[in-house]
Formats: sequence, structure tokens, C-alpha cells
Amino acid sequence: MEPLLQVCEVTKQFGGLVANSDISFTVSPGQITAVIGPNGAGKTTLFNLITGIWSPTKGEIRFRGKAIHQLSPEGVASLGIGRTFQTPQTFGGLPVVENVMVGWARGKRPGLFGSLFSLPSTRAWDRTARANATAALQEVGLTAVAEARAGALSFGERRLMEVARALTLQPDLLLLDEPAAGLTRAEVRQLAAIMKRLRNKGVAIIFIEHDVSTVMEVADQIVVLNFGKKIAGGTPEEIRRNSQVRDAYLGSGEFSMRPPAEAGQTLGPTLLQVQDLATDRGSVRALSGVNMEVREGELVAVLGANGAGKTTLLGTLAGLYPPVGGRVVYGGQDITALKAEHAVFRGLSLVPEQRQVFTNLTVTDNLRLGAYNTLGFAGRRNRHQVQEQLDWVLELLPRLRERRNQLAGSLSGGEQQMLAIARSLMSRPRLLLLDEPSTGLAPRLVEEIFLVLHQLRTRGTTTVLVEQNARAALAVADRAYVLERGTIRAQGTPAELTRNADLDAAYLGQAKRAPVAG
Repeated sequence: MEPLLQVCEVTKQFGGLVANSDISFTVSPGQITAVIGPNGAGKTTLFNLITGIWSPTKGEIRFRGKAIHQLSPEGVASLGIGRTFQTPQTFGGLPVVENVMVGWARGKRPGLFGSLFSLPSTRAWDRTARANATAALQEVGLTAVAEARAGALSFGERRLMEVARALTLQPDLLLLDEPAAGLTRAEVRQLAAIMKRLRNKGVAIIFIEHDVSTVMEVADQIVVLNFGKKIAGGTPEEIRRNSQVRDAYLGSGEFSMRPPAEAGQTLGPTLLQVQDLATDRGSVRALSGVNMEVREGELVAVLGANGAGKTTLLGTLAGLYPPVGGRVVYGGQDITALKAEHAVFRGLSLVPEQRQVFTNLTVTDNLRLGAYNTLGFAGRRNRHQVQEQLDWVLELLPRLRERRNQLAGSLSGGEQQMLAIARSLMSRPRLLLLDEPSTGLAPRLVEEIFLVLHQLRTRGTTTVLVEQNARAALAVADRAYVLERGTIRAQGTPAELTRNADLDAAYLGQAKRAPVAG
């Protein structure tokens, strides 16, 4: 059978950044293909290339044997390639059916004159678009809310409405970008059933997804990306057993650091208690019933795949996202309602995932900004104390000492990550919250960053580390929690979790693929 879609040695470069590199794979009619990989792997970039948002730097993309990589998004859509996006695009004040009608692009749209005077051609277009929208809503199970305002839908219903909008194209190929993100388990099962029905009707589907259980259940083939390159391709079971895939998700390399607690060091009293914590991000329940504790001098890792709720957990602890349930007790005081600007004065310091250094300031100026809580508003108090802390930080990170007069924007990715950590240390935190320090870094730089974390742990800095690289995190952690879809799936010491099948399952799904129903 001739492939429906051919991606042939496709590369996409943005200046010096290579987002996709020599990626090749094919998709057959009625085949479900999952594209997976860690953050920054190049998955959404690949979708943008297939759908005409960007053109590849080199290589070609063919649909039904015809080159499409130079077409506009409208030209690609007119061939029968539909797409959804990570964030649902909703016209909240319009009825659901009219939101879905917007996707109808295979008929000639009426012009302004025809719309103003309701010409017969306009009425015919409207009837066709509405009929297609109604059929698409029936396909995804939203017929009952067709006339409701789209803004009143739940998050899961808006996701399905986006799928219906793409289906109005009557596509031969449907691209879904993280369709299960934010859905309840019941909604995920409904989505999986829709995908299987579409496959049985001959529609090919490519979907990006971090919910590995859904990937393993519905995908016929899986393409795995890491750092913009295809590192594996095959059936779900082949992918799950692939050592390169395990390294991409769980981390690679041998990390020999051992935390002092494993050598018998006594930890201090409980510093942080999280009790039945629940947090919403918009209309999505990102955390549900999370319980954990951290003792003084302890490094606790929070592991899990993308979308598990790890960043939301740190943001809630730091006061960025107000919880909707549960409590956060820090140093014996309830800080559940504490705002972020007040949390730092209590000794909680967050290192965000994207580093967020001030690129036009020098390394030294970035570090001094981290001591704002010590300097005070006028910037004149405790200058001696700030200088002592600066000297300590630069001793801990000698590479930053060498570059202290450089602009932060001229640093490498690994150096910027070190700067972000150092800036947080300038506030003399009692609790350091560290979000995905290894993201986008080469293995050698990852080891350097984790050596710094090991040194901080040895010096008694209490840390909560959110990290996708499980092997690196477990090499420095005293204990770890495994998050999956906003709940704690497993917890224990590094040794216990290394033997726990739940850790692999949280990243790569269950060992056996569930039977696929038609």
C-alpha cells in the first residue's frame, strides 16, 4: 500500500538552533502514529512543518505522493489534513456548532457582499457547513451541546470540540497535538474510542501525547524524538523495550553521587508538609489529593512524565498558583494562601524551568537581583551580607566567577541554568524549589548541574527538585515522589523506586499493550 504521508529527511533550523534534524517516517491510510519525546524534542515543530505553518530548511513532505512542504496552511488543509493545537481555540460567545463550522474549508467561503445580502450561494454554504459541523459533533459525542455557548463547555468538551472542528474538513489525515492533556480518565477513554473509530473509517491520525498509557493503547506505530532527532520508531512494545527511549525519558549515564542521608546522616525536623493538595490550571484539575513532606537538609525529587503536574506543584508551593483544596504547611505555619512575592521573604525560592535570566544584565547584576529580599527596597541594607553570599555562590560555581562581568545572554544554556540556581541561592533560601534543571542540556552539562545539586545537598540546603531525568535525580535525592496525572503514584528512597515498576510505567506505560477494540 502506498503511504499516505511521507516525511523525508526533514530538517528545520532557526538560526543556530536545529529544532528538527533529518527526520523520516511514513504513515499509511487508517494508521495511528504517536509522536513522543521529552520537552524540547521538536514534536510541535514537526506538526508545524507538516501543516504548512513553517517550511523545512531541507527535506520534503509528501501527501498522496505530492510534495506539500511549500504549501500554505490553507493549501495543506484543503488537501484533507486537519489539525488541533495544544491550547483549544474557542470563540466563547458563539454556539458550539458555529465554532465547529469555522473549520469547514473545502467549500468556497462567501464574501462580504454575499454575507450581507444572504445570497443563495451564501445560504448553501451555510447549510453545508452546518451539516458537516453537526456530523462532526455527533462523531465526538457533543450533539447535546451543539447550541450551547462554547465558553460554557468544560475543558474536556472544548478539546473534543477542537477535534470536531478538524473533522469538518473530512480529513484523510488528522493531527492532534496533546489531545489528552487536562482530560479526566473518563474523557481520555472517550477520546481513545473516537480515535479508534476514525481509524476504522480509514482516517490516518498522528498525535503528540505525554499520556503514555493512551499512546500504548491506541498507537499502531510510535516515532520517538529527542533533541530534534528521531531516535526510534516501531510498535508500542518495541518502543517500550528500546534502551535509547528509556534513556531519553529516564535519563542516561552513570551518576555516582550518593546523598549524605544514605550514609547515615540524621535529617532535621519536617520543614514542609503538603496535605491533600488540589490545584486547577484554568478549568483543568492539575493536582488532586497530593500529600508529601520534606525534612530540613533533605533533597526530595518529584518525578514524572510531561504533563504529570510537577511544575504546577512547585508553582503552588511558591505561591504562583492558588490551590483549590488542601494545605501547605511550611516551618510549622500554614502558607496555603501565601502569595509569591511574600513567599520569597519566608525563605522559599523558585528556580523556574525556563531559567528566565536577565539577558541584557551581567552575571553579577543578575545575582545581586536575587538578593532583593536582603537588600530591601532602597538597596542599601545588609550590603556586607549580600557580598558574603555572592562570594559563597561564586565559590560554589567557579565558572560564573570567570564570567561575572559577561552579559547573561552570552552564556551557554548550561551556564544560564547555573546562573538561575545561583540567583536563587542569593536570597539565602530555607527551601529551594528547582524546576527541570536538565531541560535542553547535553548529557555532559546535565552531569555538571547535578554535581552542583549534590554539593548543595552536602552543605545542607533543603531542596525540592522537579525533574524528568529520573536517573540523575535519583542519584542525588534522599527520597522521591512519582507524579502521574496530578496524583502521587509511588514514593520511596532511590533504591526502592529503582526497583519499582511504577516508575517505568509512569514514563513508558504498562508492559503489555491493552487489546485494541474497533
